[in-house]
Amino acid sequence: MAVAEPETEPGLQAHRMSFGEHLEELRQRLIYSCIGIGVAVGICLFWQQELLFAVTWPHRSAHESIGQSPKLEVFDYADRFMIPMKVALIFGLALAAPVVLWQMWKFLAAGLKKSEKKYVLVCAPASLVLFFSGAIFGYLVLIPVTLKFLGSFGQDWNIYEDHIALDKYLDMFFGLTIAAGAIFEIPLVMAFLSFIGLVPPKTFASWRKMEILVAAILGAVLTPGGDLVSMASLSVPIIVLYEVGILAGRLVYRKPAETEPVAPAEE
Repeated sequence: MAVAEPETEPGLQAHRMSFGEHLEELRQRLIYSCIGIGVAVGICLFWQQELLFAVTWPHRSAHESIGQSPKLEVFDYADRFMIPMKVALIFGLALAAPVVLWQMWKFLAAGLKKSEKKYVLVCAPASLVLFFSGAIFGYLVLIPVTLKFLGSFGQDWNIYEDHIALDKYLDMFFGLTIAAGAIFEIPLVMAFLSFIGLVPPKTFASWRKMEILVAAILGAVLTPGGDLVSMASLSVPIIVLYEVGILAGRLVYRKPAETEPVAPAEE
């Protein structure tokens, strides 16, 4: 009896790339990615002063609001040159991210099935949009609120005198920005867990009260002064992201097929 061959996507076996062709394709994609990164970094280097000014805006805004000097300090002559270069490099990598991801996609797409390509084409742009949305939220809300709290803590003790290094500030700035971007990936992660059947949407919905409590606690911890507007600016986005994750999970959730009971064999 002939054994049926596994179904494949039309044209998938028409031409299978050799190992050398795979290496050549990888080399080509890496070259295009490097060109994209080089152009993006070059553009950011041209605007390095403006970028550094934009990056330090949350610090200036927070410290001016609490009556402190907005100046940041450098402790090495080289920092005056290296820090703007570092900022331009980071922004250049972020600017070139779509180009790099597209080249990665072009390299991997040849080995993916049609259904797998569909999921990647949906998830990859969504992940990028969510991350940059979170980064913008961190820049406009999370970082200013955090710096205002940290800068005003113990201000009436007459013990502290601020001498904040620019490189230390940048480490905090980019750390919080990346963290905010990662938090905004929550809906996509929830949708994925629902799609594979690991956590059904109704389970996420049953955790809603706990999630609201956690969001309120996070808002209160980061804004201990009792400013309800600031608390809401941190708590509400987390709650909204969770609800979006539940909705997305319901759209992609696949209910496990019920198995029919096996009839007993007749004697």
